[in-house]
Amino acid sequence: MGRVIQHVLLNITKLTDVDSYIQKYIQNISDKKIKPYVLDCSNNIKKQDVIELMKVFSSTSSNESGKKVYVVKNIDKANKEVCNSLLKFIENEDPSCYGIFTTYNKYKVIPTILSRLAQIDVNESDESFFKKHPIQSKYVDILSYLYKDEKELEKDLNNSFIYNLIDFCDKLINEYENAGSVKDLFEKFIGYDYGQIEKILKILFFKKKNEIFIDLIVNVEININKILLFNEILKGIGG
Repeated sequence: MGRVIQHVLLNITKLTDVDSYIQKYIQNISDKKIKPYVLDCSNNIKKQDVIELMKVFSSTSSNESGKKVYVVKNIDKANKEVCNSLLKFIENEDPSCYGIFTTYNKYKVIPTILSRLAQIDVNESDESFFKKHPIQSKYVDILSYLYKDEKELEKDLNNSFIYNLIDFCDKLINEYENAGSVKDLFEKFIGYDYGQIEKILKILFFKKKNEIFIDLIVNVEININKILLFNEILKGIGG
């Protein structure tokens, strides 16, 4: 894993048990047990959450190792206020504090944060995941492309979420290639939430069905909020 850096961005590029990787990194910081303070930007954290982190770290002493660790997951999903607060924290904290940030697309992290963090590409894919789960071989490549966090993939496999979306895309592709009607499928697409839309567009991108991809974006009547969501998805659709 290399030398320990005080402020690091883990750019997850392959399917990984992210929590286990973070724990291994923390073990490199100290051989004493350290419980990190964790924020996850995918949970829509606010500036106040960062302020609370600052209060906790300023009011508590280091543990027996002399080190304190905080983890900020999915930093690319943080809003501007959160990023500005984190920036101040990074610049002002003491040398006993270590910050571990994670992202699945470093190009979506704002430059001011990115420039303050040393970057590590995490590409140590754990092939054992697919050996432990009864997944048909035809799905392995697409699942490896869609997911970088093993726990998220496991959850979606257990409730058949991702298989349903792949099935939807296959039906959509089949109708297009056979000049069938896509009206009902387009109407179903409109009802999907952000996470489902993101996965559908990525599946079409993976399958190189750009004409359907573009048609969904241009011709489907959706409200302004979903147009904004499309823009966010498209920024990182290749990642």
